[in-house]
Amino acid sequence: MVKEKFISAFIGMLFFAVFQPFGMSDFGMLERLLIDCVVFVIAFVSCLTSETITTYVLRMPHPSSNPELVKQNPRYAF
Repeated sequence: MVKEKFISAFIGMLFFAVFQPFGMSDFGMLERLLIDCVVFVIAFVSCLTSETITTYVLRMPHPSSNPELVKQNPRYAF
């Protein structure tokens, strides 16, 4: 499941690296790299936090960790 979160965070970072919103094109290379890394860390932590909340607080397991649950109730995955 961490791999999924890593990929999601990488896509968010890639968006900032390619499109350079908020005037990032005016920044230096080191500043842009630092902002991209910060965006990656924020996205990764928020993905892990949301997974932790749904798993431990709401007690809803991830469908990939329990495929039998999805087979029994197909609406659960949506």
